[in-house]
Amino acid sequence: MGPVSQEDLKWLYQVTEAEAGGESYKGKTAVAASILNRVKSPDWPMTIQDTIFQVTKYNGISYYQYSPVLDKRIYEVTPSAERKKAVQAALNGEDPSKGAVVFYNPGKTDNQWVRSKEVTVIIGNHVFAK
Repeated sequence: MGPVSQEDLKWLYQVTEAEAGGESYKGKTAVAASILNRVKSPDWPMTIQDTIFQVTKYNGISYYQYSPVLDKRIYEVTPSAERKKAVQAALNGEDPSKGAVVFYNPGKTDNQWVRSKEVTVIIGNHVFAK
């Protein structure tokens, strides 16, 4: 992955805050790392921003990759200093997600596609998988 633009960094802060605001530092770092793992993978968009805002259509239904984009929370949060530190740690190569490219809260999703992925680790309320 090449240099990260200020715009990409802003959105990585926002989505990490919206997705992992109540999680531990390790959980926040894992969320950011899993997004960066997607960007590095040929199976996902090539930029952080494109990855975060990706919407795929299947059988006429739009699927948002991150629920804060769908429900607009991504625009309402203010990243804390801890979230920014966690994002920076992920950008520096820390990956508590163990190579995950997806994560989910099993209490909040019944998405069978994401649940079918190989679990790499569970941190807090999130299951990380690839």
